[in-house]
Amino acid sequence: MRILIFIVSLIYTMNLADASQQALLRVQWQQLELQKHTLDKNQKLSRVQALTAQIQSNNLNATHVSQLYNDVFETGTANDAELAFMKWSMLSQLGFDSSAFRLVYLNQNNHNQVALLFNSSDGARILLRDQVLDKAEFNEHLNLQHLSVVSVIDPASVHFSRAGTRI
Repeated sequence: MRILIFIVSLIYTMNLADASQQALLRVQWQQLELQKHTLDKNQKLSRVQALTAQIQSNNLNATHVSQLYNDVFETGTANDAELAFMKWSMLSQLGFDSSAFRLVYLNQNNHNQVALLFNSSDGARILLRDQVLDKAEFNEHLNLQHLSVVSVIDPASVHFSRAGTRI
């Protein structure tokens, strides 16, 4: 009986921790939205990157966007495409020019990944799941990881092409 109580307590605690993490993500996003006028672009970029780094990876279908960032806050998980799309949506809401971004689809031995490219006056940056790279670092990353760029797409075109398909 004690083992059963322990298992039930453990499951309840894990669910409570997940709910707490998801609430924390929403609160951090709300705080960032409130502070957007006091932060510069680099601070916003690093804060969004730090916030999204807390989201668990779910790369079963790494290139398919099936949930928007509000949904990601609910589940606490996202695949690479959803995370890149989430970063684009958040940064656009924080005042970045949404047309300055591209989704970059990568392939490594039939394993797909998606990153977000940000073009700015001070150079391009690639936002991977866990790091931000400049163009030279990204090219080195491609070589070291044996990655190839499959395609580069405007996130707005993905957003508007799927706008009527979500419930």
